[in-house]
Amino acid sequence: MKLGIGDIKKLNDFFLYAVKRKFNLDGDNTKEFLFLSDVLISLFFKDYTASKSKLAISVIGSFLGTTLIDQLNGTWDSSNALVKNLGPLKAFANPFTIAYERLSRGFNRSIARTMEDVFARSGESFHPLDEAQIRESLSKLEEDGWFQEALNLTLSESLPLSLRKDFANIVGIFMRYLNNLLLQHVDIIEKFLASSEEAPLGMAILKNVNIEEFLPKLARYLNSSSPLDTKLEAISTLGSYNCSTAHEILWDAFKSEREPFLKIFIAQFLKNPDDKLVNEVIKRWESADDPMEKLALINVMQSLRSPKFKDILIPLLSSSEDDLLKEEAVKTFQYIPLEEDEVERFLRPLLGHPNSNIRIAAAYAIAYSKHPQREQLLTPLLEDEILSIREHVKRLIQALKIKGEPTFFMG
Repeated sequence: MKLGIGDIKKLNDFFLYAVKRKFNLDGDNTKEFLFLSDVLISLFFKDYTASKSKLAISVIGSFLGTTLIDQLNGTWDSSNALVKNLGPLKAFANPFTIAYERLSRGFNRSIARTMEDVFARSGESFHPLDEAQIRESLSKLEEDGWFQEALNLTLSESLPLSLRKDFANIVGIFMRYLNNLLLQHVDIIEKFLASSEEAPLGMAILKNVNIEEFLPKLARYLNSSSPLDTKLEAISTLGSYNCSTAHEILWDAFKSEREPFLKIFIAQFLKNPDDKLVNEVIKRWESADDPMEKLALINVMQSLRSPKFKDILIPLLSSSEDDLLKEEAVKTFQYIPLEEDEVERFLRPLLGHPNSNIRIAAAYAIAYSKHPQREQLLTPLLEDEILSIREHVKRLIQALKIKGEPTFFMG
């Protein structure tokens, strides 16, 4: 059954009515209420079974679709259930798919993070948000007992850990905006981190509040005896901190970690490009023989974004290295822009590479380069035999025409 624009507006109104009845909040179609919807969805349904409800998906999807139309001047395509022409880059999104993913996977597919991507692809930014408006709504929810409800569900040992983590995220959001709750309940974080089984709950809270006194406890979970899921959670939590101590812990873990997958995972969170760290990466590259070790180091280079890495990466573009290494090397030049002559010598030839991923990576690297004729270089790829390449290049050229540079990166 097709839903017309009138249908999704009615379902959007029903969503806002349900929010008013359940939470006594006056909802609207703002970015701030998109952010708050993560809290409300989890507190309303309390599990993942709503992903099987067509009504729940339709109602939440209609709220998301209407909000995107309002915020990014989009239009509704009833034939394909898409919001199109979003923002200056005329991006599109399927709000019902976003709703289903959120209902079925919880905070792993949070509305806020998804909207950051949708807004970026549209040529706009999801941030900043009006923190006073968010704080006012959360304060009202706290007064009505919803923080305590989230805390009780986080503490409930009868629930699966994945659900408890969702509610721990909500507890963390409350604590981030309402400091009195953080001061009153900081012992809860201590309790969770003391248990290897419940540590991910404390980490979910800390991703929102970043208390530095807990860094030694997080570091403890990076040792080899920790379960893999807990170790990954500790790494991503440390990565959410914006402080040198957390960064040093991650760098030490990267150097000592033997598992290639974990090295690559840690690499994405190493973002402080001090000379000591950059030089250490270069030194380790010079002694690296294993392709997975090299891949992990390239991932670090993508995070650190130092021009010093050019001398390492440029030779990979014309070498006979493994395609995966070459692809990652090319992608790095989204973050370390090349000069015109470098583009002509090393990137332009890759637009005809037989590996489609390398062609796409080269297109992104050229779009971010300092070449004065970026659009003209990319135009031939609009005729590429692969549809996804044509779509990527179309978006890049639109961004160059309208914004002067892309607002999104190749993942």
